[in-house]
Amino acid sequence: MISTSALSKSRILVVDDFQGMRTMLREFVRAMGVTQVDTAANGRETINHLSNSRYDIVICDFNLGPGQNGQQLLEEARLHDYIGLSTIWVMVTAEKTTDMVMGAAEVKPDDYLLKPINQSLLETRLEKLMIRKQSMRGIESAIRDKRFLEGIAQCNQLLQPGLANPQEILRIKSDLLLTVGDFDAARALFESVLATRSVPWAKTGLGRIYYLSGQYAQAVEVFRQVLSENRMFMEASDWLVKALEALGDSAQAQQILMTAVTLSPNSVARQKTLGDTAYKNGDLTLARTAFEKNIKISEFSVYKSPGAFAGLAKVLSDTNVPDEALKVLSRSKAAFKNNP
Repeated sequence: MISTSALSKSRILVVDDFQGMRTMLREFVRAMGVTQVDTAANGRETINHLSNSRYDIVICDFNLGPGQNGQQLLEEARLHDYIGLSTIWVMVTAEKTTDMVMGAAEVKPDDYLLKPINQSLLETRLEKLMIRKQSMRGIESAIRDKRFLEGIAQCNQLLQPGLANPQEILRIKSDLLLTVGDFDAARALFESVLATRSVPWAKTGLGRIYYLSGQYAQAVEVFRQVLSENRMFMEASDWLVKALEALGDSAQAQQILMTAVTLSPNSVARQKTLGDTAYKNGDLTLARTAFEKNIKISEFSVYKSPGAFAGLAKVLSDTNVPDEALKVLSRSKAAFKNNP
């Protein structure tokens, strides 16, 4: 097990909109010997902390009142490199709705705790996560400096017999191999994982190799196999859509997208893709629904896009309601007034 001193030396950020919960979580980690603890009550405060300091652990509530939620904060933190592979992000929530669970699962926090929680549970989880995460600092440093071959070498050093959880390191290594274009090595990695059991991310990786090699029909076949075994694996859905579009089959791509947004409706990017695809296919009713959903759920998202407003305006114009289209463009201008 990790030593108590290792956890006590961590820098931790606690995020919750309720003062009582922030205080309780802060006292929990202080009782673990942690002295560097910051707190934040909302998205703005959280991003300010993350952009100015590097944290070892972030304990973040999912619902934070008006503004960004925990999922959107994690997305922004990763996009702007405020956190790295070695950072532990624990999502805390009292919700169990399918939409929230799927949305949180897609951004892949390191752990997911249902309220109420106690100090013993939190400490046990953090200790286990630190064992896994501390070893990734070398990989994180190499990736941040774009030294991808060194990152692969760091992965190889960690992938020794007896490694408790090799899957995460294998996924990182496979992504690095694809980044440097070593498709043969990536294929060998995926096949070695699949030789033991059918793992969705590894099979999807094989499909990605087909896609990146321009073998779109083979890619479609692999992605469909993944979804037939695990329909909730959204990454395979997204790649299947790309492969179908590459084959010029927008109708099938739309069907896949419709299924995906039914299973996980809070993906900003996927709703935008559905809107664009439906518009291209002449399904203006569906396009309008998708663009409106995108605009609603992206209000506080780092992935909010003027393209969704433009898409909705085009749909409204094409359905002979130009006044509504102009209102949407006016909303877009207000929403992106600080974005040239």
